[in-house]
Amino acid sequence: MIRRATPADAGQILRIYAPFIQYSAITFEYEIPELADFEQRIRKISSFYPYLVWEERREILGYCYATRFRERTAYDWVCESAIYVSEDARGKGVGQQLYEKLFVCLRAMNIVSVIAVVRPDGQSVPFHEALGFRKAGVIPYAGYKQGAWHEAGFWQFVLIDPVPSQPRHVKPFPEMADGLLQDH
Repeated sequence: MIRRATPADAGQILRIYAPFIQYSAITFEYEIPELADFEQRIRKISSFYPYLVWEERREILGYCYATRFRERTAYDWVCESAIYVSEDARGKGVGQQLYEKLFVCLRAMNIVSVIAVVRPDGQSVPFHEALGFRKAGVIPYAGYKQGAWHEAGFWQFVLIDPVPSQPRHVKPFPEMADGLLQDH
């Protein structure tokens, strides 16, 4: 089941995220965050944007969220997404269903497009492209991790087609979450 993340989920979410920090350049984060810091991240993100988890039998198998893309007001209608799925749950549709629910939430907020930052040579590209993301650009030498330089690829998914000439005001997700999700 897909539901909103809470700070109490931080431990399980960190168990999914930690291997990406430790063993890959999928995230440019170097150190595993302290639990209290990660709880605060969840609070901060979910105060405006969707932060969703996939849970089965009280175990979180994956999560995704949206965050602000840039600070200037003109960027209000675009957000950045992140998604991570536990190794055991990959290839079972968890990521796709999480993203599809995230897109429903973002459309309800009047967000026009989503940016995913991915490694251009990684497995994430075909996953994102299958969901409708298209390559928007690549920054070479964007991050240094694990003894090497890595590119950062920007893939964009337009949520509202055609793009409105006058976008509607972006609404905070918590104002509408109950109508879009079945929390428990």
